[in-house]
Amino acid sequence: MHNKSIILASSSSRRLELMQPLARAQGMEIIVDVPGVDESIEHDYPPHIVVETLAQRKGQAVAARHNDDALIVAADTIVVFNDEIFEKPRDKAHAHKMLSALSGNTHTVYTGVYCNGQVWHEHALVTFKDIMSLIDWYIDTGESFDKAGGYGVQGLGGAFVEHIGGDVNCVIGLPLSKLEAILSSYADIAESSL
Repeated sequence: MHNKSIILASSSSRRLELMQPLARAQGMEIIVDVPGVDESIEHDYPPHIVVETLAQRKGQAVAARHNDDALIVAADTIVVFNDEIFEKPRDKAHAHKMLSALSGNTHTVYTGVYCNGQVWHEHALVTFKDIMSLIDWYIDTGESFDKAGGYGVQGLGGAFVEHIGGDVNCVIGLPLSKLEAILSSYADIAESSL
């Protein structure tokens, strides 16, 4: 019997939350398998190549631990401002530097997605209000530290956002439209193989 499950190659609770309704709609369960790969990459690559490469690296690392018919989903998200890639902050000073740069400006969020050999990316434009007076408070909440650019739009950091041009789920870390179509066709194949 075919095991109708999705293996999410991510430690991100946000990605898991985004995936759950899709999985439920297809009658599938989600298994989390954290890739544990090196996420360093040369920063002279274009941002979309960076996120696609890292998503693929994560997905392939997890795929190597499972059988061939497992459905693997992986993703990577970065923030780009003035041609500089903002990943997860290393410490409070780094978070403060990134958030100060984003304050009152528009930046781009790129998310790369890997799903069973297919790799793509989406991007969204995010405009911040002037947040200079809130940065120290926000960093002290601890929310900055596991998020690209040092903020989470789905959490307290959502108050910083003046406008999002594009899919908010791309900003959160997993754009769903193409992924939903792939999961639907996978569920149909799984159903027909029972």
